[in-house]
Amino acid sequence: MKGMHARLHDLMVDHGRTLLSQIDGIRNGDAESIHDARVATRRIRAVLSVIDGDPRVAYDAFEEQIQGLGRALGRVRDLDIIVELADLKSADAASPAVASLSHSIHLERHDARRKLIKLLEGTPLHALIPAATRGVRLWWAAKGDCDKKLRQGLRTQSEQLNDAVAHATGVYFPNRVHEVRVHAKRLRYLAEVASHAGWKTDGEIKTLSRAQTLLGDLHDREVLMQRLDRANGDDRAGLDAVVMQLATERDGLFRKYLGVRDALREAAESIHNATRSRSLNWPLMAASVAVPSALVAGFLAADRRAERRKAS
Repeated sequence: MKGMHARLHDLMVDHGRTLLSQIDGIRNGDAESIHDARVATRRIRAVLSVIDGDPRVAYDAFEEQIQGLGRALGRVRDLDIIVELADLKSADAASPAVASLSHSIHLERHDARRKLIKLLEGTPLHALIPAATRGVRLWWAAKGDCDKKLRQGLRTQSEQLNDAVAHATGVYFPNRVHEVRVHAKRLRYLAEVASHAGWKTDGEIKTLSRAQTLLGDLHDREVLMQRLDRANGDDRAGLDAVVMQLATERDGLFRKYLGVRDALREAAESIHNATRSRSLNWPLMAASVAVPSALVAGFLAADRRAERRKAS
């Protein structure tokens, strides 16, 4: 059975390959490729958060490249979603003002895509990611306690999520709810790392993912509402009608979030409690070793009995 270092090294390689596989799609403005690449950068950064780099300069450079790329991907992905939502509302409302706003968001996304492609072309990912993933094994061998850092990261992030949930309250505050989304997202990706390293976090990941989706949809509507509120035009009635529709959808999503809020707290608390014990799922690992060992011992015992019967 692979140790934690080897498992996380393999995870880094997998995420790196996923990121590299999306390059052609990103260059062609494919929204799904942009989304998948953005998720891959987040997952790479989650792994990086539990390892130490040696030499530090190489590690920091890799982390900085991934962080910068993730931000650019996030900018375009957010605009992709807003464009889709704005187009839908523009078609429904048949409002010139809403159509004008939708057009301006299209132009904004076009500019963001161009900047992303230029950044991508200036980042030697094909050389950077394979080199970095090969070097990770050397970093781990040199120093650092990944298990300890993973426990600390999970403990801190679960505490921050619980604090954010409490601060958000049951009354809607846009910025406070957005903080819940941010911390749920960070804990989810870190929990995925833990799962790959041997923790049993599937249930918690499912809860975090559900909350993240709900709050993401809510946030998209909030952002478009704010844009519509700032929009200029003679057709204020058309703009206000769309704002009202978005507000109704947003409020419905917030109620759904309140319905999973306790489960979200429980997931964070479960992860926090798990950090107090050994992080790896030692009972399961012991069983996986004990079962084949018991089988081997049984076969050996049977052979000895057969030999004794022959001898007698």
